[in-house]
Amino acid sequence: MNEDEIKIISGNNYTEIAQILENFIKINDNVFIFPFLLENNRRVSLWAALFQHLQSESSGSIHIVCLSTIKLLR
Repeated sequence: MNEDEIKIISGNNYTEIAQILENFIKINDNVFIFPFLLENNRRVSLWAALFQHLQSESSGSIHIVCLSTIKLLR
């Protein structure tokens, strides 16, 4: 996942966010180490964006994919 995708995830385009997260899950379903997320604090930015969406009722349509991404990252 690159910085541009994380910026999109931090936004409010839920359709685009869902697509990015679903693709991330699909590609990394059996991966347990994400070295590319260590660059430029990407992991911190991604976690912050995911939890921000989980705290917002207006983001309800992407809560499941956010939780699935968190499960994969843990």
